[in-house]
Order: sequence, then structure tokens, then C-alpha cells
Amino acid sequence: GYPVQVFTLVSVERDEADTFDRFEEAIRAEPTIIHAAIVAGTSDILFWAVARDLTGYRELLRRLTDAFPTLKSVTTFVMLEEVK
Repeated sequence: GYPVQVFTLVSVERDEADTFDRFEEAIRAEPTIIHAAIVAGTSDILFWAVARDLTGYRELLRRLTDAFPTLKSVTTFVMLEEVK
């Protein structure tokens, strides 16, 4: 029922001391995010989410950006085909 798979890189602005921790909790609370990891590099978190369609994914992004308006960047990769 969730054919759309999306990988998203997020950079979190640490405007307050607990912003990163609160963002991690928000990621854990989202049932359509099935895997997330803290990564090194230009982004802070990589998560893998599923959705019924792109509108559903957009709604997930809207919830996250509304809750964390100071996110530095969000980069989305929609999976077209699984290789392995």
C-alpha cells in the first residue's frame, strides 16, 4: 500500500540546544519513516520513507518543515527502481 520509496538528506539548524534531539524524536515518531541514520558530511540525517504517493510524501515533509522551520536543507531522492 506504500509503493513510493524516498531517501531524504536533512541538515538541521541548531538554533537552540535541543533542536537536533527534538528533530530525532520527530523522525522516530513518524510511522512512514522506516529507517534513519545520523551521517557525516554536508547533511546530518538520512532517512528512508515510504508513501502511498508523492502527495503523501509532501505531507510528511510539510509536517517536518512546519515543526522545524529552521532546517538548513532538505534533499529528496525518489527511488525509481530497486537494484539490489
